[in-house]
Amino acid sequence: MSGDVVDLAQARIDRSPHGSGPAMCLGCGHEWVAVVPIGVVGFACPACHLDKGVMKGLYSSDRYDWTCACGNILYRISEKRLYCILCGKEPDLS
Repeated sequence: MSGDVVDLAQARIDRSPHGSGPAMCLGCGHEWVAVVPIGVVGFACPACHLDKGVMKGLYSSDRYDWTCACGNILYRISEKRLYCILCGKEPDLS
């Protein structure tokens, strides 16, 4: 019986869930389609190589700073307030 030896730790990293979508660099403004592991917030820009790349639009993570009492994790920021897009309540920031 023959086969390749597999590094299990690396295999788990390689098979971790990923998300893809439009991304942009907050440093140089470059835009591209990125594929990143779920939970990653900032990553390297392919144009300027700074760690200022972010996903554009809605992109969820497994870590949330705020969860509304209604269970929603998405908020909208307007000129006057920050509020839950599901129920309209403002988060308790205390």
